Amino acid sequence: MNPADLSILQAIHQLRTEIFHPAVNLLTRLGDKEWIALLTVLAAMGLLWCKRRTSAMALVVCMLLAMGNAEGIKRLVERERPINGHVEPIPGAHTPTSKSFPSGHATLSMAFYPMIALLWPWASKRMRTIQVALGVLLALFIGFTRLYLGVHWPSDVLAGWAIGGFWALAASTFVRCQSQQVEPLKSPTESPRH
Repeated sequence: MNPADLSILQAIHQLRTEIFHPAVNLLTRLGDKEWIALLTVLAAMGLLWCKRRTSAMALVVCMLLAMGNAEGIKRLVERERPINGHVEPIPGAHTPTSKSFPSGHATLSMAFYPMIALLWPWASKRMRTIQVALGVLLALFIGFTRLYLGVHWPSDVLAGWAIGGFWALAASTFVRCQSQQVEPLKSPTESPRH
């Protein structure tokens, strides 16, 4: 265990107040893999309906890779969660049994929420920038809830944000490159060559 992880976590736990517990428990659910999986399927279907096959494919692949990375690294590192003897969990909060590093909630929320904001087909450039910023902010809040609840170390959450952000950036770059590969228009006076 990293001493910095423990000291940061203990500082966060000094901020705990019962009045925030319900909001934190609700907000953390927005990073549940079942919820993110459902949203991914619905968003991909919406993108397909809008004839954005590349975007739909990129979103699904991004989320599968982010989830696969998080699960694979968890099995490789096998780090114990802070609630296993280091901090007290919030009464009534769900306590996960999987390993701690990296945070799946941080990974999936940082991959999904900014990515879907980037791919939203009806947004102007300015609106898209605002949506992406809100998506990143939501992912940051979800990651913070994992620390508040005591189910992750700060380095778990940072690693999750990095993994999710990497895949979102890679997928959005792929979509942008694909959309720029448009065949050059031929002049109407240009005769076809045989």
